[in-house]
Amino acid sequence: MASTPRVFRNPYRGPLPPFHLDDAREVLEFHRKLPGYAPTPLVRAGERLWVKDESHRLGLPAFKMLGASWGTYQALRSRLGDRLQPWQTIDELRAQVVQLKPLTLATATDGNHGRAVARMGRLLDLPTRVYLPKAAGPVRIRALRDEGAEVIAVDGIYDEALARCVDELRPGDVFASDADHRGEEGFARTVLAGYGTLLQEAAEQLPEAPDVLVVQMGVGSLASSMIANLARLGWPTEVIGVEPADADCVLEALAAGHLVFVPGPHRSQMAGLNCAKASDLAWPLLRAGLSAVVAIEDDWAEAAMEELAALGVESGHSGAAGLAGYRALGDELAGRSVVVINTEGATHLHP
Repeated sequence: MASTPRVFRNPYRGPLPPFHLDDAREVLEFHRKLPGYAPTPLVRAGERLWVKDESHRLGLPAFKMLGASWGTYQALRSRLGDRLQPWQTIDELRAQVVQLKPLTLATATDGNHGRAVARMGRLLDLPTRVYLPKAAGPVRIRALRDEGAEVIAVDGIYDEALARCVDELRPGDVFASDADHRGEEGFARTVLAGYGTLLQEAAEQLPEAPDVLVVQMGVGSLASSMIANLARLGWPTEVIGVEPADADCVLEALAAGHLVFVPGPHRSQMAGLNCAKASDLAWPLLRAGLSAVVAIEDDWAEAAMEELAALGVESGHSGAAGLAGYRALGDELAGRSVVVINTEGATHLHP
């Protein structure tokens, strides 16, 4: 028998606060210049259910490259200023970035974001320094090192890895975090804009705006980006968030009416979602834009992984969490058109 999900209706849903995102067309044009760009598939999973499959995105097994690449580019762009000349290939951009050396990309991660930052570092010949919890596991650590990153494995949870990254920032470092911290939110804001390419593609793939988008949440960056980008598209799509049961920091924040820290232990195999506190940057959008949050145990994710595999979609626990949340809601969404996002492939297959 499946475990019982916890569903929380957001009492604060209402008009979104003012929020600036970079122009989605410019972001998409940037992504099209990157090696290996192609729109990711939209897979029909039922009569009114679609899966946006991010298991292979720009050469990596997760959607995170969308945000990390645009965030890195905007950070470098701001440093180059008028020295930045038009470019068409990553080689042409790399030749201009040489002017900024020595410069290091520094970030914290549970795995996928850090690997995407490290990939950008490798593409642009910039060193990267990545902090992550030791519990993220040897496969994720090895994947970061294979990208050329200096890896600092931290005792504790993601939030402690993030705090150490901030504490050890050096002059000239680019703080390449997807979760703002201690007032440094510039990179995190551009990450949210980068994720918008996912919806730009979906807008061309879907027959019409879906009634509901079900999206997994760690610190809430992807969910908040989807909320903001849906509003920009003018879609009246409802957004429901999904979290691990013992790392339900957004659900608990909505229940309390303010950001809270959920200490764990965070034992879920949905490792990329094991976060103790929602992003300060994401929170206003989550508070106003989510209609509900569902917190699930791993058995729901495992069943969703099997369902996706039957459709030919490769997924890990975190990747399948959106579909898992949809299934956990049962008949509640019956008859409504729904999009879920498979945010990552089976990452253990990509060392």
